[in-house]
Amino acid sequence: GAGSAAIMKNANELISKEYIDAICLEEGEISLVKYIRAIEEDDGIPVPGTIYKREGTVIREDPCVYIKKLDQLPFPDFSDFNLKHYRNSKVLPSYATRGCINKCIYCSARNFMKPFRFRSGERMFEEVKYLKGLYPELKYIRMADNISNGNIRELESFCDLMIEANLGLKWNLENAVIRKEMRTPLYRKLKRAGCTLLGYGMETPSLSLLQKMGKTLAKDVDVVKVLKEGKKAGLYISVNVMFGLPGETDEDFDYLLRWLKKNKKAFDMINPSIIFCEFY
Repeated sequence: GAGSAAIMKNANELISKEYIDAICLEEGEISLVKYIRAIEEDDGIPVPGTIYKREGTVIREDPCVYIKKLDQLPFPDFSDFNLKHYRNSKVLPSYATRGCINKCIYCSARNFMKPFRFRSGERMFEEVKYLKGLYPELKYIRMADNISNGNIRELESFCDLMIEANLGLKWNLENAVIRKEMRTPLYRKLKRAGCTLLGYGMETPSLSLLQKMGKTLAKDVDVVKVLKEGKKAGLYISVNVMFGLPGETDEDFDYLLRWLKKNKKAFDMINPSIIFCEFY
């Protein structure tokens, strides 16, 4: 996962700990299985995407191994977790994508989970239906990914299936990006399919700054209409803002504050970064 990503530059420190036997770099679905097989066969052959110990020697094969087609992955297994012990046992996570289309210069996802991949709407729906079958009390699905609306076609497909099935589930797009497709027709479909919230990583309303920081999908987008039409459709619209962006001037910061005040009816919540922009 992210804690062992190459950007952390912590592999040597981690493997030096006597209580750590192996490190799986970033995605583990392929590497973890190959590591277990390597232990069983005890052949000492390096395993792609891992660093591990064998008889006191560190064996490494650093390059990460990425899943090419996410639909190949099995559904998550939460059977070892007693959900009654969690604050909200009626909520479970899912995901639509890995990686991101945007290349925001401050984002760690530029340097791990590099290839953008997506799940089909049908696969996402089948997982949600599967989880609802296992946990009848399930009420809400949180999309836990870098970009929840990275593939509009598959997102619409998921919505169509959710509308048809009427599972009684609510869900969100927690990490959405500003893009031209996010307008009234799609918002209405999202609402009918059970979506309740969109968390937009806007960061700044300045189109020039958006382009400088690598938010390519926001090019020539009417940001106010994207937000306002979402709220009008009955969705809860949250807006992230960030300070200290490269090239940001005092005038840009003043513009952000004026813009937020002027357009406060276009969204429900402002989510300000608790620290200034930083780089991994």
